[in-house]
This record gives sequence, structure tokens and C-alpha cells, in this order.
Amino acid sequence: MKSIYYIAYGSNLNLGKFIERCPSAKLLGTSLLLDKSLVFKGDDEEYSYLTLEEELGSTVPVAIFELSYFDSIRLDKYEGYPMLYSKEWIDLDLAGNSISAMIYIMRPRYNYYLPSLPYFNSCLRGYDYFKFDKNYLIKALKITEDKRNKHR
Repeated sequence: MKSIYYIAYGSNLNLGKFIERCPSAKLLGTSLLLDKSLVFKGDDEEYSYLTLEEELGSTVPVAIFELSYFDSIRLDKYEGYPMLYSKEWIDLDLAGNSISAMIYIMRPRYNYYLPSLPYFNSCLRGYDYFKFDKNYLIKALKITEDKRNKHR
């Protein structure tokens, strides 16, 4: 069966947990998504997760994996696809080559909420592993809080 490329930007950067879910996953490298920013959305503070929104001039660090078809099905279940997240295909640069990779984006009906501490810490562990700047996650908290206050 054909494998797919997958873009991780949140809790799936926590490699230990991600490999448990997707044992065939092969890390291909890292990249930046352009004109995107991170925010937390969900049903409430206990069920709030990272997603992406359009923001000109912003970037988001990501990891790119190759997954087997069966691991992509397991990942769909973990990500709550198709109810919580939808799938999109993004073209991006990986070590000088253009690839098309799948990414999960939260459906628009969800609201801005701050994440649970365990979820946030899982994302932090991933950022530590990849040596990504943690200010992206701090900024996501601030953007989420600002948007939440505007929508009250």
C-alpha cells in the first residue's frame, strides 16, 4: 500500500507518543508553514487542541513524516477525523524538494479555549525534541486568550 506524507505541528511532535500511535512513521525532516499561526480550539478547556489559522507573515514550525496507509487510519481516529479535524493537503519544501503532505485542521465550528496542562505539556515535549522555539506555543496561548475574550 502507498504511504503518505504527514505534517505534525502539535501533540504529534511528541515523538514517543506519536510512534506508539503510528509505529511505521519515518521522520523525514522539519520545515516552516508560511502565513499560518497556531491557536487552541475545542469544546472547553479540557478538550482544546492546537489548530492552524491563516495569518499573513506568520510561520509555524512543523515536522514531516512518512506514514503507512494503516498508520494514517490510526491517526485519523486519534485526531477525531472527520468530526473534530478535517484533512488538507499542503505543498511544502522538504530539503529542497516540493512535496504534498496531509495536515489536520480543526473544523471551524469549534471555539477558542485554553488547553489542558497535560496536552500543553505534550506539545512542549515535542517542541523540546525538535528544538523548536517555544515562543510559538506561548504566542498561541496569547492569541487564543485574546480571541476568546473578543468572542465573549
